[in-house]
Amino acid sequence: IGMKVEKVGTVPNNNTAPFSYNLAVADTHQKSGKLFFMNQALGKIYSYDKEKVTKIWDIEENETPSGLDFDFQGTAGQTFKVHNIVEGDNADEVIVVLTSVSLPTGWSKPDAPLPAPGAYPGYMCNAPGKNITFIRDIYRMGALTPCVD
Repeated sequence: IGMKVEKVGTVPNNNTAPFSYNLAVADTHQKSGKLFFMNQALGKIYSYDKEKVTKIWDIEENETPSGLDFDFQGTAGQTFKVHNIVEGDNADEVIVVLTSVSLPTGWSKPDAPLPAPGAYPGYMCNAPGKNITFIRDIYRMGALTPCVD
């Protein structure tokens, strides 16, 4: 099997240093024929169609449901303001899945709550020069351990 790779466009990205961005591709949407890219950490969505890349949504510029709080930042690979997108019923419809530290206005509980306290322990800082640290609950860590820099 042979394969030819050809660059056909560039997705804009302000952060270009290694490990400073979280860019993901969504499968081609069959109804529109477009390919979508998500800058998950910054909350931006781009479409690619016939050698043209276009920003179609930006969490900082476009309307989002009231009550959501996107004021969080981890490392780029762990920050998903735009979690995913899926094809809608029509060619011009995209369903956006967001990550927020709060619920939308009018919601009293999440659709998928956190696991019970202590259900998922784990370890952090398992790297050369670091002190491996046991975390009783990876969903409720509190202050980061000193090994995180």
